[in-house]
Amino acid sequence: MPTSIEVPGALHERLRAWAEAAHVSEEQVICDALEAYLSVPRPLREEMQAWQAVGAQAIEKVAPAADEYDRVRAALTAMVTPPSSSGHSP
Repeated sequence: MPTSIEVPGALHERLRAWAEAAHVSEEQVICDALEAYLSVPRPLREEMQAWQAVGAQAIEKVAPAADEYDRVRAALTAMVTPPSSSGHSP
């Protein structure tokens, strides 16, 4: 029984590009992707999703420190970088 699904515009464009590159229909691209997804055993999919969640949490915790590091590094670089020559001779 056919089923209709709404696909966001950006994803639809990617599907169209993949389909054109593979010389198949967009429906075939979707079916192949679903078949590949379902071929992964459910426990492995769940474990992968759990790792993705942990990774996302780690990024949320580390990102502010990385931003602070970038700010400090930029400030230190600005302090030790000699001014560029303006083309004037002393």
